[in-house]
Amino acid sequence: MKALFAFVVIVVCAGCDQGSAPAVAPQQADPAVSAVAVPALVTPAEFTKSAREAASADGTYRVKWEAIGGVIPDAEPFAIAVGVARADGKALTADVRVSVDAEMPHHGHGMNLVPQVERRGNDPYFIASGLLFHMSGRWVLAVDVTESGVTERAQWYVDIE
Repeated sequence: MKALFAFVVIVVCAGCDQGSAPAVAPQQADPAVSAVAVPALVTPAEFTKSAREAASADGTYRVKWEAIGGVIPDAEPFAIAVGVARADGKALTADVRVSVDAEMPHHGHGMNLVPQVERRGNDPYFIASGLLFHMSGRWVLAVDVTESGVTERAQWYVDIE
């Protein structure tokens, strides 16, 4: 049985590397390069109908995001507005942190930049800047919410043509 499993793993993995891009270490976003016009404050009223929303993995949070300016530019840095609310209606604690990342699972790589996330005052709204989808295809955008030492993730497919 072990030999059969090993054979299956070898056969399946043999086709895994089909010209994927070489691994490149992510870099911190250069503020001069990733500068995006960011509104002074993002509130629920500023999210449009195109904003995407999902529950976090364990259902503790509702997370909403939208590209600032409404569209994700082709191979250029951009920013997103992120809203986070607890599903139980309680206020977020002061120690809440949000991080944003994206990857292309079919290509086996992520972004070449590490986005910077800024909380807007004590409100549950954040701006993530320095995102860059450097190639077309299917990306998975992930928003991690960490509160009181526990992290939950919400994620979405984003198709870039």
